Amino acid sequence: MSGITPQNTSFLLAHGAWHAPKHYIQLTNGLEKAGYTVIAPQLPTVGCEGEAFDDDVEILRSGIKEIVKSGKDVAIIMHSYGGVAGSEAAKGFVKGEDNNKNGVVKLIYMCAFALAANTSLNDRLGDGPPLDWIHPTESGKAAICERNDEIFYNDIDDDAWKKQVSSELKPHALDSFSRNVTWEPYRTISSAYLLCEKDMAIPAVAQEAMIKDAGITQVVRLNASHSPWVSRTDETVQAALNAVAGKL
Repeated sequence: MSGITPQNTSFLLAHGAWHAPKHYIQLTNGLEKAGYTVIAPQLPTVGCEGEAFDDDVEILRSGIKEIVKSGKDVAIIMHSYGGVAGSEAAKGFVKGEDNNKNGVVKLIYMCAFALAANTSLNDRLGDGPPLDWIHPTESGKAAICERNDEIFYNDIDDDAWKKQVSSELKPHALDSFSRNVTWEPYRTISSAYLLCEKDMAIPAVAQEAMIKDAGITQVVRLNASHSPWVSRTDETVQAALNAVAGKL
């Protein structure tokens, strides 16, 4: 993918559950400093006590359309749950298919879910023990997370940052965890995986299993938690840049 440059490609961020784009400022700033435009929409499943997976997919597709309309290609960088919505959003936008002059040319899974077709995030979690840090809200239609310091930010020393971000996390619509994806974009689109070895949310062994099942060969191992763009900012940004530059 050596042809990808800031002049012909922009990034689209598909953020993780419970979080917001502003929590990824270290990542987006790093990509922008390298010359890339980054679009980072807020996913509707965050703060929703209903069904919003389709809305997540649609808002990401709107981001793809915006970039394509500007005459550029798209590199989607996905974190955690964002791998589900981001993968589904890319369907129909593969560059070179269906007469697409511009389109999605790179997928970057950052400790993210890379699912098999016709399976859901819950299906993948079924391979491991129950997650005792996720609890349903009173409505039963959304979930909140506990032990954020331990699960998401276990290698981050900035206590003020952790306290601030934890206070801003919102319930996440549970329907998004049970919705099946309809295709396997990593079979068609050049894909990379940023594996986080200290991840307590999606343990390294689970990431390795997804990488193997997906057949992804462009892999970077980061000595980081589930939030590598905070604890290993420079390494994470450089890994993303290397991925789009075809240097993995």
